[in-house]
Amino acid sequence: MKIYVKNNNVIKAYKLLNRKLQEDGFYRDLQSRFYFKSKGQKKREAKAVAILRDIKRQKKAEELREKIEAKQRYFNKKQQQYKKYKRT
Repeated sequence: MKIYVKNNNVIKAYKLLNRKLQEDGFYRDLQSRFYFKSKGQKKREAKAVAILRDIKRQKKAEELREKIEAKQRYFNKKQQQYKKYKRT
Protein backbone atom coordinates (compact mmCIF):
# COMPACT_ATOMS: atom_id res chain seq x y z
CA MET A 1 0.00 0.00 0.00
CA LYS A 2 1.44 3.35 -1.00
CA ILE A 3 0.38 6.78 0.19
CA TYR A 4 1.83 9.80 -1.58
CA VAL A 5 2.30 13.07 0.32
CA LYS A 6 1.25 16.00 -1.82
CA ASN A 7 2.34 19.58 -1.08
CA ASN A 8 3.97 18.49 2.21
CA ASN A 9 0.51 17.84 3.64
CA VAL A 10 1.40 15.02 6.02
CA ILE A 11 -1.84 15.27 8.00
CA LYS A 12 -3.96 14.59 4.92
CA ALA A 13 -1.71 11.67 3.94
CA TYR A 14 -1.99 10.26 7.48
CA LYS A 15 -5.79 10.49 7.37
CA LEU A 16 -5.80 8.77 3.98
CA LEU A 17 -3.57 6.00 5.35
CA ASN A 18 -5.88 5.47 8.33
CA ARG A 19 -8.93 5.36 6.06
CA LYS A 20 -7.32 2.78 3.77
CA LEU A 21 -6.24 0.65 6.74
CA GLN A 22 -9.77 0.86 8.17
CA GLU A 23 -11.34 -0.21 4.86
CA ASP A 24 -8.81 -3.00 4.49
CA GLY A 25 -9.77 -4.37 7.92
CA PHE A 26 -6.29 -3.99 9.39
CA TYR A 27 -7.47 -2.56 12.71
CA ARG A 28 -10.20 -5.18 13.07
CA ASP A 29 -7.68 -7.94 12.44
CA LEU A 30 -5.19 -6.39 14.84
CA GLN A 31 -7.82 -6.18 17.58
CA SER A 32 -8.93 -9.76 17.00
CA ARG A 33 -5.36 -11.01 17.40
CA PHE A 34 -4.76 -9.03 20.59
CA TYR A 35 -6.87 -11.37 22.75
CA PHE A 36 -7.45 -15.10 22.43
CA LYS A 37 -10.87 -16.12 21.17
CA SER A 38 -12.19 -19.65 21.25
CA LYS A 39 -13.76 -21.28 18.20
CA GLY A 40 -17.21 -21.01 19.71
CA GLN A 41 -16.79 -17.31 20.40
CA LYS A 42 -15.62 -16.71 16.83
CA LYS A 43 -18.66 -18.60 15.50
CA ARG A 44 -21.05 -16.63 17.71
CA GLU A 45 -19.55 -13.34 16.56
CA ALA A 46 -19.67 -14.41 12.91
CA LYS A 47 -23.31 -15.43 13.32
CA ALA A 48 -24.17 -12.08 14.93
CA VAL A 49 -22.50 -10.21 12.07
CA ALA A 50 -24.35 -12.36 9.53
CA ILE A 51 -27.68 -11.61 11.24
CA LEU A 52 -26.99 -7.87 11.15
CA ARG A 53 -26.00 -8.10 7.49
CA ASP A 54 -29.24 -9.96 6.69
CA ILE A 55 -31.34 -7.38 8.55
CA LYS A 56 -29.64 -4.60 6.59
CA ARG A 57 -30.29 -6.46 3.32
CA GLN A 58 -33.96 -6.92 4.21
CA LYS A 59 -34.38 -3.22 5.05
CA LYS A 60 -32.77 -2.23 1.78
CA ALA A 61 -35.04 -4.59 -0.15
CA GLU A 62 -38.10 -3.19 1.64
CA GLU A 63 -37.08 0.39 0.81
CA LEU A 64 -36.59 -0.57 -2.82
CA ARG A 65 -40.00 -2.27 -2.87
CA GLU A 66 -41.62 0.87 -1.41
CA LYS A 67 -39.93 3.06 -4.03
CA ILE A 68 -41.17 0.83 -6.84
CA GLU A 69 -44.71 0.84 -5.43
CA ALA A 70 -44.66 4.63 -5.10
CA LYS A 71 -43.53 5.01 -8.71
CA GLN A 72 -46.23 2.58 -9.83
CA ARG A 73 -48.91 4.55 -7.95
CA TYR A 74 -47.65 7.78 -9.52
CA PHE A 75 -47.67 6.21 -12.99
CA ASN A 76 -51.21 4.84 -12.52
CA LYS A 77 -52.42 8.23 -11.32
CA LYS A 78 -50.95 9.93 -14.39
CA GLN A 79 -52.54 7.34 -16.67
CA GLN A 80 -55.96 7.92 -15.09
CA GLN A 81 -55.57 11.67 -15.52
CA TYR A 82 -54.60 11.16 -19.15
CA LYS A 83 -57.63 8.89 -19.75
CA LYS A 84 -59.97 11.49 -18.21
CA TYR A 85 -58.45 14.19 -20.39
CA LYS A 86 -58.68 12.07 -23.50
CA ARG A 87 -62.36 11.19 -23.00
CA THR A 88 -63.56 14.79 -22.89
